[in-house]
Amino acid sequence: RWLLLVRRSGRSRRLAQAFEAAAMGLAAEQGLRVLVYDSDAGWHPRTVLRAFGCAHGIMAPHGAGLVNMVVSRVGTRVLELHPSEPSHPASAIPGLNLCYLHMARALGLHYTGTLMHLEEEVDNSEVEGLFVGDSDSEDAGDARRCSGHHDCARAPGQLGESAPRRPVWAGDLDTLRGWIGALAGGGADLGEAQGFRRFD
Repeated sequence: RWLLLVRRSGRSRRLAQAFEAAAMGLAAEQGLRVLVYDSDAGWHPRTVLRAFGCAHGIMAPHGAGLVNMVVSRVGTRVLELHPSEPSHPASAIPGLNLCYLHMARALGLHYTGTLMHLEEEVDNSEVEGLFVGDSDSEDAGDARRCSGHHDCARAPGQLGESAPRRPVWAGDLDTLRGWIGALAGGGADLGEAQGFRRFD
């Protein structure tokens, strides 16, 4: 079983590297394989659709990339992270855009929504520290093969304290842990898992 982690293009809803690393670590503890899909990486559309179609779980910040779950299998688990800072242009406050909740229900997917909070981290934009996959390949099989080999990820670069900082987002770790446990088959039912903030 494996997890597809969707990384937003641009900078508006980028997940913190520490939060992505936590997700990958929790998945590894549960015996899940992880594939990171970065919408800036130039994947061939066939590769993108194969990744969404084969994943058992999809974790993504709110954004257009989630429309690809239209090809996901019935029963796939989806964790959507909504921004929560009122001052941010992509904020989910005061209202939530629940279009992917309705889409997931129509497709027979297991949807969970949760809020994420704003943080800052060193701008390491020249090094995609947690990217996994072959962005130049037109062969969907390359993405699947790479998903099981964490040693193909490039380590984050070392930048000095004077490096610019950028806004990034992180979710609740208890929610993440419960969702990944349920994805792996060893967690509590989503409706009873402690710390879940669901919008369904």
